[in-house]
Order: sequence, then C-alpha cells, then structure tokens
Amino acid sequence: MEKLEDQMAMVEYYRRSLNLRLWGLPDQDTVDIQKYVVDGFAKLLNLEREDLEKQITVYWINAVYAKNNKLPRDCLVKFQSNELRELVLQTHFKTPFQIMGKKIVILKDIPPRLLKKRKDYKVLSDLLLKNEINFRWLLPEGISFQFKGRRRFSISEAMKLQSFMRKYKKDMEV
Repeated sequence: MEKLEDQMAMVEYYRRSLNLRLWGLPDQDTVDIQKYVVDGFAKLLNLEREDLEKQITVYWINAVYAKNNKLPRDCLVKFQSNELRELVLQTHFKTPFQIMGKKIVILKDIPPRLLKKRKDYKVLSDLLLKNEINFRWLLPEGISFQFKGRRRFSISEAMKLQSFMRKYKKDMEV
C-alpha cells in the first residue's frame, strides 16, 4: 500500500511541476491577484506584461489551516512552460520578490505526502543549511549532498540517516 501511495504522490508531483506557490500575498477578495502577480513577475524578470499574461494563470488557494489560524491564503501560479517557471525561481533566489511592498516567498508546489516524508530529514537539512552545504531532495524521499570534499552522500532510508548522523554530526556542528 505504501508503495502505491508513493507512486500516486510522484504522479501528483509531476502534474504540479509547472506550478509555484506564493506565500505572503495580501489576502483581499477585492484584489485582482492575476494583475498584481503578472505585474510583479514582469518587474522581477524585466519582461513585457502582455507576454507574461498569456503564459501564467493565478489562483487563490483556500486552505482550511490558513483559515483556522487566521493566516493569509496561498496563491498558486500555473505556468505554460517549465523554462519560465525556472527563470522565476532562479531570479527570486537572487532578487527578493515584492508585491504591494510586501516580501513574497516563492516555493515549488510539492504534494503533502512528499513534504511529510521530508520531515524525517529535517535535522540533517538544517545542519546542511547551517554549514552552507548545498543539497538536493531525492524523490520520493531522501537527500543528496557532498560533504567536505568527500564523496557524494545519498541518504534515502532511516537507517542510513541515523548512521550518517552518528558518524558525522560532530564534524557538522560548528
């Protein structure tokens, strides 16, 4: 059953591969979110607004968690091409994205099952970030990185994670 659920999560991951999720947008029903996001992306990427408007669609996401905790809703941006989506992510990494004076966080749209699996690797990912070590998430679960010029580590099982942490945690703590 677990394997089938992982396969379904991977199908959902690939289906969402052209989406980005925006956090921190002002949550007002009267705001034309399509206009604000297109204008913001045009400014961020130095592209014409009309060209972008044809290539993206923007939706509000009504999440129960956000409503219950009085948080702003997320916004989903669907792209026509992966190249434009990657350009937005790369540019956002270098330059902060702002709409109406608020800093907006741009994230890939990842299925909840895969996010839940990544929680097991949180301690390791936090240590890697703290030590400024680049890493990649493996699919459906796991993490891959190169540590202190040594060979590349690919950890995709709980036992491997525990073994790595026992062996190298002292080297990673500053």
